[in-house]
Amino acid sequence: MVCVVAGARIGCLCRVHCLCLSQHVCVFVCREFKEYPEGEIVEMIDLYESKGMSREDAEVVIRRMAKYPDFFVDIMMIEELELQVPGEDDNPWKDGPSAMCVFPTFDTTA
Repeated sequence: MVCVVAGARIGCLCRVHCLCLSQHVCVFVCREFKEYPEGEIVEMIDLYESKGMSREDAEVVIRRMAKYPDFFVDIMMIEELELQVPGEDDNPWKDGPSAMCVFPTFDTTA
């Protein structure tokens, strides 16, 4: 039982850390896209081309997505950085500790 609880707590702490990292990176990526949109667009075109898309198609797709900055930043987080996009209501400092408390309280399998 102790191992299960410890594992659950470690998992929750990892989720808190990942969400905090994602939120900080998302702020950085938003700022980067606002300050230098063409550079970010070219990076994404290169990425899509490296995944097998023709350069012309990648340009059409990426430039169309770049017209929607919030959407484009989410795509950059997922495709370029391979990070989870934090949800609007994700609060790692609220969700993590509550999950750590709930798991050992309601786990009666051991």
